[in-house]
Amino acid sequence: MESESPKPAVIATSQRPSQRLSQRHVTDDADDPKRDGVWVTYQELADARGISVPSARRLAFRRKLARQRGNDGTTRVMVPVTYLQQSEDPEEDDPNDVPTDDAADNRSVIRGFELAIEALREQLERSEVRAERAEAALKTAYQQHAKERAELTEQLAASRTENAVLVEWLSWWHRWRWKRRRRRNVRDEGSG
Repeated sequence: MESESPKPAVIATSQRPSQRLSQRHVTDDADDPKRDGVWVTYQELADARGISVPSARRLAFRRKLARQRGNDGTTRVMVPVTYLQQSEDPEEDDPNDVPTDDAADNRSVIRGFELAIEALREQLERSEVRAERAEAALKTAYQQHAKERAELTEQLAASRTENAVLVEWLSWWHRWRWKRRRRRNVRDEGSG
């Protein structure tokens, strides 16, 4: 009993387009899911899926399908066999490939952004109030410092005046003391 080798299906191949004969073969490489697929043109993919050629290009780009350019200049992509079956999901197979956005979903996203912006505005206002308070405190401290400096300058001037008076008085006192001592010495010498 000879085991019959599995016959390849006539749809896909993982070989290069230049190595391909007139029929396409499905790969049997179960270990490598990237190699399991069919090499088709964008037009063939679009026809199989019921979508436009630009939509097929975007689908291949989104799914990061392997691409090769043949000698004839035609680009082919390796597509899993399941991609060639027309999907029953209308959102995935829109022929015009126009994304359908849920307005309610967009409103919730916009509302989220508005709440975030409002929170940031409140934080900014609090920061501005704190900055104004800090500026006012700095201005008050500067004014207090200027006042204290003026008082210290006045005290220093008064102290210098007092020192000058004391120096003058001490100078007079020393002169008087020397004069008195000299007179006493002269008197003591004359009486003796």
